[in-house]
Amino acid sequence: MLRGLVALFQRDDLGTKDAARLARTERAVDSMERSVASLLELSRSERRVLAADEDIATTVRHAADQITDYWDSDAEIDLEVMPGSDKHGAILIVILQVLVTNAVQHAGATRVVVHIDTSGARVCDDGRGMDAEQLAAIEHNQVPDGRLGWSIVHRICERYDWQPRVRSGCSGTEVTIEIDANAASPDAN
Repeated sequence: MLRGLVALFQRDDLGTKDAARLARTERAVDSMERSVASLLELSRSERRVLAADEDIATTVRHAADQITDYWDSDAEIDLEVMPGSDKHGAILIVILQVLVTNAVQHAGATRVVVHIDTSGARVCDDGRGMDAEQLAAIEHNQVPDGRLGWSIVHRICERYDWQPRVRSGCSGTEVTIEIDANAASPDAN
């Protein structure tokens, strides 16, 4: 419905304020669609397995490019994927999308490094760090107010007994998702 309204109001004679308002509305619709898709993925008892011709590096690179395009960001996204990382499955991609979006959208990062290996993933950015209240909530396994993305990360990690760790300061944020090597793959459900 919202997408239809955005399309209805797209016309050549929009003023600058209206065009900016329309662009914000369109970004909000896209953001809501991504959030709903993530929540649906989390709620399903079955997990999408990466297809034989799909690898985590290509999928995360594509998602990162979409995020920087969407937020009109010049952020440099470096991707380091070690052999065997595909075993974590598609649900890890949801977490990485949220973390990269947070770095670009909320922290204003100009550089984001995504490292994925057999023990988990790490996302480091050079953006504004989280404030003390947000960090305290995360340290106590709570979700900071108004942080839907972190809520998704928290719930996925909780569901699979993965350990999220966050370090944040004025020079950026580092989020590490530690995955027990002996734990069953989430895609095995």
